[in-house]
Amino acid sequence: QTGVEKELHSNRTISFVGEKRTFAAVQSKNATTHTYTLQPTISLDGRLLETIYLCLQEQGGKMGEQVKRHLFQPENVVITCSTSGKLTTSLVKYWRDNCFLPLVGAKCLLLSDSYPGQNREELYQPENCRGKKVTRLQIPQNTTDELQPLDCYFNRQIKNFLKACYHRVALDELDIHLHERNNIIRLVSLMHNQLSADVFTPMIKYAWFSSGLIREDPSPFVSVNQLSFPLKTQQIFLRIMVL
Repeated sequence: QTGVEKELHSNRTISFVGEKRTFAAVQSKNATTHTYTLQPTISLDGRLLETIYLCLQEQGGKMGEQVKRHLFQPENVVITCSTSGKLTTSLVKYWRDNCFLPLVGAKCLLLSDSYPGQNREELYQPENCRGKKVTRLQIPQNTTDELQPLDCYFNRQIKNFLKACYHRVALDELDIHLHERNNIIRLVSLMHNQLSADVFTPMIKYAWFSSGLIREDPSPFVSVNQLSFPLKTQQIFLRIMVL
């Protein structure tokens, strides 16, 4: 799982030499300090599973009836919420039942980190997993940056995609508020759809390789920035801005 700011922004901007104060703009200052949680699931053969788990931050840990009626609900995003925007044990159960179990076979090896909400053994017992045999291996504490495939590489690609979209809205001064609930869901759905493309299979395999869990390096491959937001496109945009 990875936390994402409701409004992703850069801490860098162009400034004049000797300038004592440099100002930057964001759409919502509050959104830059609040987060939601994404929990993607990748397989060893380089696939991003068909649904991604999204935990929004909602006051009181629940959505009102009016919010639910107008909630955008794409097929590839399973949506839940909590007061903090982070996962609890009950929300991990919801992920297990709605994201994980429907997409795996009768036997499955699950590799996950030591996050307290997901390390209880009873979560993965056959009686709680629709009779499926789920064998869970836990990544030791304080080693996720070295041994967790998502943390080693893939989550960075997710954020690169999201950041590029936020930056485009800011640079073009588009009247789109990406920090709003339904726009967060739309953007997550779009990101998941794009990263599910076969062209990113070697990139996902590299996440496993970079964590030392497979021996064969799938390089060369294209990253999100190289394929979805190539430098040539950015250079053309900058040239237009200068003119």
